[in-house]
Amino acid sequence: TAPSGRYHVVVANLAPGLYGFVSPTGTNAGLFGNNPNTSWNDVDAYASCMALNDDYSGFPSPPQASLDATTAHEFNHSIQFGYGALTGANVPDAAFIEGGATWMEDEVFDGANDSYNYLWPNFADDMGSYSLSPYPYWITFRGLTERFGTGAAGAGEQVMQDFWELTSQSGTSNMLSALNQALVNKGTTLADAYHAYAIAAKFNRTCGGGYVYPYCFEEAAGYVAKKGPTPIHQSIATVGGSVFGSLPNHYSLNWVALPNSGFYGVTLRNRSGGGQLRGSVVCDTGSALTVSSLPTIVGPNAVTRLADYDPAGCMEVALIITNEEQTSPNPSMSFASEYEVDTAATHLRTVSLRLRRHLIARGLVTTVDGFGACASGESVRIERKKAGWKLVKRAVTDGTGKYRVRLRDREGRYRAVLTARSESAADLCGAAASTPRRHRH
Repeated sequence: TAPSGRYHVVVANLAPGLYGFVSPTGTNAGLFGNNPNTSWNDVDAYASCMALNDDYSGFPSPPQASLDATTAHEFNHSIQFGYGALTGANVPDAAFIEGGATWMEDEVFDGANDSYNYLWPNFADDMGSYSLSPYPYWITFRGLTERFGTGAAGAGEQVMQDFWELTSQSGTSNMLSALNQALVNKGTTLADAYHAYAIAAKFNRTCGGGYVYPYCFEEAAGYVAKKGPTPIHQSIATVGGSVFGSLPNHYSLNWVALPNSGFYGVTLRNRSGGGQLRGSVVCDTGSALTVSSLPTIVGPNAVTRLADYDPAGCMEVALIITNEEQTSPNPSMSFASEYEVDTAATHLRTVSLRLRRHLIARGLVTTVDGFGACASGESVRIERKKAGWKLVKRAVTDGTGKYRVRLRDREGRYRAVLTARSESAADLCGAAASTPRRHRH
């Protein structure tokens, strides 16, 4: 027990560059076991004391800002010790311990902004086993919580409080599951909140006007002014281009810059035996972000496609990809999923055909270009034009039916008949009419 029942703080001449620290040992610190201030058995809660430097000149931020940030950061560690969450089998990774404490600096002393010196994290590294300096990871927790409010009890801070309390109550590390539950308590999930954060962190737009939560930051302009824009991972400069990349599971992200002119489809293919890849095409108009989600989350060796994307009016367009596969609450390692992103101009198509009698050919679609949601490998039939034939579109109901789209040779005499059956009209091959294209056979 510290003197007068207060928390014990030592102000001392610390080593150069050392902001401060919290110790679980000493005259007024040590193993307590079950913290009497919680309603559960913490098992290995520690009383602690804090050491602060007696001189904050020479640090990156002004002395008062450095002191404020350190006080908030270190006292958050004292809470973590008091929950028994920094010792034993339930300890989360350093990104949660130090990144969470750095997040607390901004929550308690909003104007200190010493955390700006710790941007940006490696966004392509995953939350489940983040391996680099943990301090820059605070921006991830800012992106997950800020939409719920700042600087107020029960607001965004409640997510982190719930996380540490759930961690305290567990006998083993439930890191990702505890964070997910803390977000579920706020009406979302870790997967959804992380993907929204990935969008916000790419564009770094200050909230206001058309820029709204969860796709903006209150202090985005300050982040960019201090550390520059977040770096893009991949870029497709022109329609028809493609890129390859990889993302580890347990919540990581990549940003792929897309053309801001033309009319094209965007295909995301998972080329691995694992992973759950989510993609959204996001347009920044200069006054708002518009988000177009790809139809499905892409599991192992699967593909999804956003057809007929029109970037008109966009200053910048990017595909945001997150890998939200989770195999363990606190994974010791993560596994990468390889992905491919293709862009293809709508209304162009390539069909591999075998010519048959009476100028009728059968074949397979070898690219998805121009066939809407049709995947490569879809069966087609090319028929010779008959007298009086016209473009035919049969209604699609109850997931059955045919859709016929015209395909012309030099004299416009042939058509491609696509007979795909699907569970919904949106999945039907050739869900939208396409402009005829000359075909040689």
